[in-house]
Amino acid sequence: MSSAEKRLVADLAAQAGLVLELRATAQRLVAAGDATRRRMERDLHDGVQQRLVTVAMELGGVVRQATAAGATDVATEADTVRAHLLEATAELREMARGLHPAVLTQDGLEAAAGFLADRSPVPVRLTVAVERRLPAEIEATAYFVVSECLTNAAKHAAATLITVEIRQSEAGLTVEVADDGCGGAAKRPGGGLQGLADRLAVLDARLRIDSASNGTRLRTVIPCG
Repeated sequence: MSSAEKRLVADLAAQAGLVLELRATAQRLVAAGDATRRRMERDLHDGVQQRLVTVAMELGGVVRQATAAGATDVATEADTVRAHLLEATAELREMARGLHPAVLTQDGLEAAAGFLADRSPVPVRLTVAVERRLPAEIEATAYFVVSECLTNAAKHAAATLITVEIRQSEAGLTVEVADDGCGGAAKRPGGGLQGLADRLAVLDARLRIDSASNGTRLRTVIPCG
């Protein structure tokens, strides 16, 4: 090669190295973020949440004692406070699950997807065919894809049925979510779907969106090699 060609090859190699370094950095950031969310979920569950449950139980004892002593005003007030405390505990539990669901860490993607399907206000037809546990960042990304799609279908699409398919193959982990709603799904700056697309890009995956008046289909294939 001529000296000019050698310089061109060297420049291309340097640029390719920079791209790979940036991609590796982004993957480390995603993994670190997931680890932080798992730790926060664990701390909330084992710490604050358990303490609130204990306080609620203690208030239940106060209610019983006040009722037995004939102090109905005290019993009513304590029971009201206990009800508010239980509501706050439930909200905290939901927030912890939103950070990173414990069922995903403990039982894997199939169980976590089933948890999402069971909690969906719209009926979900779920198919999961995953042979083994996958890297944490892949499982977490697939979980958040399903979670975001179910939320959007319930809130914005007026859907009556959602189909979720998660399959592992040589090509990678395929996640496909379809609904029979009114469509209109799109990636928007700062939106949930754009956030998913950015996260998938770090894992060399793309989010494909087909959204029309007869429904929405979102699909991605996450490499697992």
